[in-house]
Amino acid sequence: MSEERPLPPDWEARDGLGCYELAVAEAKKGFCAGRPEWDFFSRKPFAFERLRVLAEAKEWLGTPYHHMGRVKGVAVDCLTLLAEVYEKAGVTPFVEIPFYPPDWYLHREEERYLQGLLPYAREIEAPPLPGDIALFRFGRCFAHGAIVTAWPQLIHAFVHHGVTRFSAESGLLSGRPARFFSPFVGDGGGMTEDGTGSLPAGK
Repeated sequence: MSEERPLPPDWEARDGLGCYELAVAEAKKGFCAGRPEWDFFSRKPFAFERLRVLAEAKEWLGTPYHHMGRVKGVAVDCLTLLAEVYEKAGVTPFVEIPFYPPDWYLHREEERYLQGLLPYAREIEAPPLPGDIALFRFGRCFAHGAIVTAWPQLIHAFVHHGVTRFSAESGLLSGRPARFFSPFVGDGGGMTEDGTGSLPAGK
């Protein structure tokens, strides 16, 4: 077997429709077989689940940022984006998010975001795979979540920017401590067996 190479950052935009969009539309008919992108995914656990996450995340691009909003095309923040994308992709159940002040991470060291994420995902080593979660430190704790498309490329929601593609190696994320999580059940991640847990405050 040839040595596996990581996905290029622009892999999803190649050839018009992204490979994951074709894969989701055609289920397991193999439309992407033979392409480097699909060869990469086909050897990974939960390939189609990851593809569904990326397809759903892409649909949120351009949604304006609004604290605790969770309506596609209207309003979302970084926490509610994760909750909505992974639910719509069939990876997690609906997550009820309690109210939290938008600047909570500036005034306390309790890892509220991390504590709420762990019932649904397990921490993994770098580099993360497409569909995994990156959690960045802001203020006193890890308080900003993003969806990995092809590390270091992400889709995230941020104040004044809304939902955009962004690189973890540039701008406001460059140099920030980051931790990674897999939400895929059976990959060691995913929600608890009884589906309990809730996601707390995010940025």
